[in-house]
Amino acid sequence: MLGILYDIHGNLPALERVLEEAGSLDIDRWLLGGDYGTPSPWPDETLTRLKELPNATWIRGNGERWLREPPLDRPEVMETYELFRGSFAAELVDWLYGLPTQAELDGNLYVHGSPLSDVESFPPEPCEDDGTDGFKPSTVAGVSTIGSISEPGKVIVEGRIRVVEIKPVKNNSVLACEISDSTGDLTALFYGRSHIPGIVCGARVRFKGTVGIKNGHPVMINPAYELIFPAV
Repeated sequence: MLGILYDIHGNLPALERVLEEAGSLDIDRWLLGGDYGTPSPWPDETLTRLKELPNATWIRGNGERWLREPPLDRPEVMETYELFRGSFAAELVDWLYGLPTQAELDGNLYVHGSPLSDVESFPPEPCEDDGTDGFKPSTVAGVSTIGSISEPGKVIVEGRIRVVEIKPVKNNSVLACEISDSTGDLTALFYGRSHIPGIVCGARVRFKGTVGIKNGHPVMINPAYELIFPAV
C-alpha cells in the first residue's frame, strides 16, 4: 500500500500521530509531496523522521523552492523565511531544492499544487476563466491551438492529458492519449506501446508530427512528444 504525506510544514507532533495510525496499515512505500519543514519549529527533526520511512519517493513543494527562489511579491511569507534564514546547511538546501517537481507511481502523476504550478491547485468547481481545467493555450511560436486544426498537415500542439487508455489491435497494442486545450481535443495514438513514462492524466504535453482528421476529430499517429514541466 502507498502512503501519501503532503504539507507537513514541520508539525512534528501531528506527523508522529499520523505515522502512529499508519502503523496499523499495510503501508510499504511512501509518496512525500513537499513542504516538509521550511520554515517551521522542527525543520531538522521533521526531515530526519521522514528519512526513516521505507521506500519513500520525494518531490519538491513551493516551500523547498522558496529556499532558493524566495517569493519577493509576498512580504508576509518573506518575513517568516527571513526569521529562519540559515537554519539549514547549504548541502541540505541543495538537496531540497533539487528534488523533482513530480513523480509517477502506478500510472498516477503526483505534483505539489498542480501540473501547472506548485502554488496553484484545483478549485472544487471550475471558474469562469478556467478554460479547460485552467489550461491556457500556448503562446509559443509555432504551436497551434487544437481548435484551429481543420485539415491534415504537420503541426505542433500542446495540451493537458485527459484520457490515457490501451486499445488492443490485431497482433499489437495502441496507447491512446487524448489531450485538450481550451479550444478543442486531440487524440494521439502510439502503436506498439502500452505505457510511456510521464504520459498520465493531468500531465501537460507537447506533440509534434502529422495530424489527420477522423470523424471531424484531429488524430496524430506516433508523434514526437515532450513533457512540459511546471513553469515555477
